[in-house]
Amino acid sequence: ITIGIEGASQLAATLTNMAKSVERDKVIPIAKDAAKPMQDEIKRRAPQGPTGNMRKSVKIKPMSGGVPIVLVAIDQKTAPHWKFHEWGTDTRRPGYYTGNPYSKGSSVMVGKKDGTIYGTYAAPMPVTAPFRRGVSAKAQETLKKLHDGLNGNLSRAAGLS
Repeated sequence: ITIGIEGASQLAATLTNMAKSVERDKVIPIAKDAAKPMQDEIKRRAPQGPTGNMRKSVKIKPMSGGVPIVLVAIDQKTAPHWKFHEWGTDTRRPGYYTGNPYSKGSSVMVGKKDGTIYGTYAAPMPVTAPFRRGVSAKAQETLKKLHDGLNGNLSRAAGLS
């Protein structure tokens, strides 16, 4: 008995095209585009300080390696104080935040120009959670954009659109 399958080479070609359509170099641009509304929402919710670093620190970054994953993240080098807005603080002891270059001994802050000591305690900062709230607000939209983008890629690769 001999069984023949018609269109096997066409099926193999279609499957190869579909596999290529979900490779890293094809998926990363779709994922970046899908993450843009989330990035914009987090930036919108971030407090606007005198430097604008809080808003500048919200980045879309592809993960390294072969995985096609994109992160919306905070660049801690640009805004190391982001965590205070995200999680809030209690009343801080003198010199509590050691990452502050102007923090000295028992003072909260020392003036950059003349060394004047300002205060001995810092007031509590309320939780504003711009990152968490921005992610929650745009999660469904981001997932839908990602789904639609990947589905479109696969449909084109399969010759369905």
